[in-house]
Amino acid sequence: MFTRSTHSCSVSFSLFRSAVLMVLSPMKFSLQRRSAICSVLPVAAVLSVLVLSCGKTRSKTDNGPTTFTDKTGSITKTRSGPEESAALSKTAISATVDGIPIPTSLLTAFALEAAGAVALEEVALDSLLERELRSASITVTSAQEEAERALLYERVSSEANVATAQAGDLIERFRAARGLGPIRFSALLKRTARLRALVVAAGIDPAEVERFVAQSLSPRATARIAVLNSESQAASFAQQVKSSAPDQRSAVFATLAYRQSTDTSAARGGLFGPVAHTDISIPPAVRSRLSDPPGTMSDILAIADGFAVLLIESQSPATTDEPSVQRAKTQAVTRVQREAIDRLAAQLLVQARVTIINEQARWAWRSRGEKPR
Repeated sequence: MFTRSTHSCSVSFSLFRSAVLMVLSPMKFSLQRRSAICSVLPVAAVLSVLVLSCGKTRSKTDNGPTTFTDKTGSITKTRSGPEESAALSKTAISATVDGIPIPTSLLTAFALEAAGAVALEEVALDSLLERELRSASITVTSAQEEAERALLYERVSSEANVATAQAGDLIERFRAARGLGPIRFSALLKRTARLRALVVAAGIDPAEVERFVAQSLSPRATARIAVLNSESQAASFAQQVKSSAPDQRSAVFATLAYRQSTDTSAARGGLFGPVAHTDISIPPAVRSRLSDPPGTMSDILAIADGFAVLLIESQSPATTDEPSVQRAKTQAVTRVQREAIDRLAAQLLVQARVTIINEQARWAWRSRGEKPR
């Protein structure tokens, strides 16, 4: 129930931040989102074969030097045969294993199959954003890109409740685990800065901001939940809790939830929160009982994942002090922008016509669940 699944484009900063928090702080964050940025191979490796041939053609006379020309036909550089052979041998071989050469072409084919769809999604979005920015006459500066880095550290630090230095450690660990090297991470920051610039230019819905502000400041509940597969199982669960002494019900509920609940909170004895009474990500049947007094156990609640029983542990009053209100407004704007960024990125990719030429990249793209046109 509290695994809040939101399918959206996975190549923006906001999803990277969520993924960092989900992977490295699982006890605090149960948000699960598909994240194609979690590739294990860098874009540079996937695109190396394109870089080798991009924009240049080669002509060679018998036993003579080789000339490289650009697509307009103008000569850019001439090298002798031996020099050219040495240079090409370096680019044709990516590594050696006990002296055995590993061809770049072979490594590229493996990389395309393993991560070609991810790389293509990222690079395609970058190209699409370039076009959108030109069309809107918007320029994104390096200062805006660096601002995304600072925002990333700030948000991870805040939401994981750690110092900025520790946030940096979390981000670096996640980057290393997911193959976000210097090229892809730099591209991620630039991509997000571009998306944010387009979103800001388009404007955000003030009603959405107000809704998030109200949710942030509203009363909050901490509770335990157990989700069972059948109504009879839920009834049996509720009866066991009710038959215990009032001062033991929380402990009994936690023990039974740990053993029987199918919800992701089972490992914590069903504990979740504090959550706002108005949090729309929570099923309506459960949300309607969040304002109950502490110690109240709900009737059996029918939800999408089964049948739930809820026990309210504590209540926190609404927040009204001015610093909290201002902080809530700032966070609400950031959140609305973040969601708009995800929607824009997904929309651009869905509307784009993608033609896959390389066989390995085509296989990877089809395995991603979409067929190239």
